[in-house]
Order: sequence, then C-alpha cells, then structure tokens
Amino acid sequence: MKKLQKKLQHYFNALHVFCFLCKLGIPRKPARHIAKSYEFFTRSMLYPERSRTCSYLNFVKGQTFLGRMIRK
Repeated sequence: MKKLQKKLQHYFNALHVFCFLCKLGIPRKPARHIAKSYEFFTRSMLYPERSRTCSYLNFVKGQTFLGRMIRK
C-alpha cells in the first residue's frame, strides 16, 4: 500500500508541476518538457531499482500517468 501511495503522490506532483506552469502562461510543450524532466529525475530517486531510461521511454509512449493526462 505504501508503494502505491508513494507512486501516486509522485505522479500527482508531476501533474501539479505541469498544471502550475500552464497557469503561469507557459505554453503546453515547454511545460510538458519541464514536468517530464521532473518526473524523470525524481522517479530515479524514489525508485532506484528502476531504470531512468525506462521511465523516459514510457513517458514518451504515453504509458505513465502524467503522459496519459497531458495527452488528453
């Protein structure tokens, strides 16, 4: 349960970063890049057993929670 809670908190934090940047008037593409970078770097700290490259590739494919939310 704690792993799931940690994972959801991580994704919601990245989504929060994206939404906050959009509210500041930053276009979606640069805001998405910043949020993607945030997710990329914090995921490796939260989940050291996973590959950072895997996280990036899943984001590009839209398989992460944040990737799916942004593309909608």
